[in-house]
Amino acid sequence: RNQSVDPSIWAASNRAASRTAMRRLVALLFCIVHAEDEIVSIVTTAEGFERGATARQLPAYDLYNRAVHAASVNDMEPAVQMLEEALRIFPEMPEALINLGNFYGDLSGDGK
Repeated sequence: RNQSVDPSIWAASNRAASRTAMRRLVALLFCIVHAEDEIVSIVTTAEGFERGATARQLPAYDLYNRAVHAASVNDMEPAVQMLEEALRIFPEMPEALINLGNFYGDLSGDGK
């Protein structure tokens, strides 16, 4: 029996790998243009987005991911505190800015 791989499956797998590589490249390019320091790592946010990060930004992404996890178990006050700390480290962090507004709404009851 022939055990060959269906070409359409191979092509789909290849496209997915290409998209992942392209996302990483875009993340690195964004940081090269906007970062003051050298890129030291690719980080993955809690939502699965990949970003190039400088050494200065790494602690902010760690706090961000912990905050999103805290919010996912409805622990909103620590989540807000962690995002505020992340923004003290990396004030331009778009994910933290967006989620902080959402988390404030959840705390006040407006987000429900």
